[in-house]
Amino acid sequence: MSNYMFDQKFNLFSRLLTLYHGWLPFVLLWALSRLRYDRRALLLQTLVAWTVFLLSATLTTDLTGPAGNLNMIYGLSETKPQAFMAPSLWLALVMVVWPASVYMPCHFMLRWAFAPPGQPNIGLQPTARISSSESSMERARRG
Repeated sequence: MSNYMFDQKFNLFSRLLTLYHGWLPFVLLWALSRLRYDRRALLLQTLVAWTVFLLSATLTTDLTGPAGNLNMIYGLSETKPQAFMAPSLWLALVMVVWPASVYMPCHFMLRWAFAPPGQPNIGLQPTARISSSESSMERARRG
């Protein structure tokens, strides 16, 4: 899946673009600490994933096409499709297993760590600091 990172036929800029996988999780955690976690996210993310899986199965023609096996709709291998069940049954299995094994654990962890909008964080509470440059009006407003 990441073999292209070391393939010289792709220019360096294109290969370096995928480094966002390293810093983006930290940006997302920072955003969640500021905006809070919406508990409806599990349903919405599952619906988006199902749509992407169905579109991938409908719009891609084979494993060796330009999209390849990006969403594992052909099986776990990058070179040959799975052959131990019907393709539609495999797609249904992927549509059930992916949300259950990835999205649900993340949902429960984020629900614990980040409170819903309008409520204080329960799990990962940042400590409140009062700096000397903070005015008494800001302290009173914060409570």
